[in-house]
Amino acid sequence: MEQAAPVYQERYTRPDGSFVWRARWPGMDGSDDGYESYHNWPLFYVLGGAADLHERSRFLWEAVTRQFTGYGQIHREFDAYYDWMHHGESSLYLYYFGLADPLRQPDRARALRFAGMYLGTDPNAANWDAERRMIRSPITGSRGRTSRTPSRTGRRCAGCWPTTPCRSTTWRCPLPKPSGIPARWWPRPTGTTTPCSR
Repeated sequence: MEQAAPVYQERYTRPDGSFVWRARWPGMDGSDDGYESYHNWPLFYVLGGAADLHERSRFLWEAVTRQFTGYGQIHREFDAYYDWMHHGESSLYLYYFGLADPLRQPDRARALRFAGMYLGTDPNAANWDAERRMIRSPITGSRGRTSRTPSRTGRRCAGCWPTTPCRSTTWRCPLPKPSGIPARWWPRPTGTTTPCSR
């Protein structure tokens, strides 16, 4: 890996570390994949790999963050809106940075800032509902919760969450009302021909 990583980096990135890729990003999916391209490099360093790989991985994390900020997907160094599985894939990189060098202050500051987005301490990312003690939507991020994926994805309706009606007239929400959930947490939407819950 110590020999292959620099070759991979030279082939698939520009000198600033950004991917040799498109100028605009057409959808929502993708930033996690950018981070996943290098997320195991700091882990390899932790397991005995060269220090150069650790430093390269940091340079490339910054580059992916800049590039996807330019695309509009990343905001304040964190995905603007995504489901938790994809957030987890992106965050692996940061977990491995913590293993590689737990004393780096920028990593600690990021971890605390990102945690604040889900603890109710970041007013710009209102993802946490303190009264109900739950995350407000399946799609959350540095811009707060959303009930729908952005329209630029081309999807008519990505999901119908408890707080917002589905805008599609043909797509049926596959999520039945869960048993044991109070009715007030799963309101019947109004103003749509395709209800999200019945």
